[in-house]
Amino acid sequence: MHVETPYISMQNRSVTHCTFAIERSYPVTPERVFAAFADPAGKRRWFAEGDHRELEEFELDFRAGATERCWRRDSMSR
Repeated sequence: MHVETPYISMQNRSVTHCTFAIERSYPVTPERVFAAFADPAGKRRWFAEGDHRELEEFELDFRAGATERCWRRDSMSR
């Protein structure tokens, strides 16, 4: 049995972007939590670096609508 598939060009593709929220309580002031997320060097230390992870690159732009990128490799998988 032969079934025809409609041709879908790359120009007709669509992507749906979603947002999500994570809620958590910390036993410190809101200013300290904000600083932990806003400071690129600080966030790199607590979020991107650590045991069994080799950090390849970390970028943080904390402005509204900006991006954050973290490339790391699990050193345990070698």
